[in-house]
Amino acid sequence: MKYVVFFECKEKISQSGAIVTAEGTLAVVINEPDGWVEATSRRVNTTEQIPGDVKLFETEEAAVAFIKRWKGHPWYFVPSKNFEVVAVAPKMVTVQQGWERK
Repeated sequence: MKYVVFFECKEKISQSGAIVTAEGTLAVVINEPDGWVEATSRRVNTTEQIPGDVKLFETEEAAVAFIKRWKGHPWYFVPSKNFEVVAVAPKMVTVQQGWERK
């Protein structure tokens, strides 16, 4: 079993004064594809929406320690103190991979 982190965002306002991220927007921590930052995040609608590139933690304690120190990324997804650590398991699907002679 692995763990993932969902968090509520703080409100972020652009330089022009527009709200970029509303207070309480739900996001999940994901892997940054190029590895130039420790992690990034993506907006989600529910904690049931778990993307394939989610950042996995080995223990619940490691997930909690991460979200408590992480400043957020991109700049407009800043974690508030409200977060949820969720246990996850791989979602397996059967797919056809060609044909074999019988």
